[in-house]
Amino acid sequence: MGGLRASRISSPTAKVRAGTLTTSRPTITGKAKVGRRLTAKHGHWTAGTSFHYRWFANGKRIHYATHRTLKLARKVKGKRITVKVTGTKPGYVTASRTSARTRAVKR
Repeated sequence: MGGLRASRISSPTAKVRAGTLTTSRPTITGKAKVGRRLTAKHGHWTAGTSFHYRWFANGKRIHYATHRTLKLARKVKGKRITVKVTGTKPGYVTASRTSARTRAVKR
């Protein structure tokens, strides 16, 4: 009644590729006025995505501006603001999207 046991090993599968995040162009809410606060809205991305923010004035990075909100300092008066949102999720390729520019920051 004892039978022989056999096992087989299959060929390896192709390497699993990283997934592609579904992204959305971020938007900026708030008034572009010195002393006021702007807020980045990342939009609709793949569920479970983590976000990082980077703010720019006339295309130049604003140092230390890495939060979802940005308080507008006098040094950005007259400049147009954008935010770059970078999304990360394990098993997916990192993706970034940039918002449209605000109007020039007023006094």
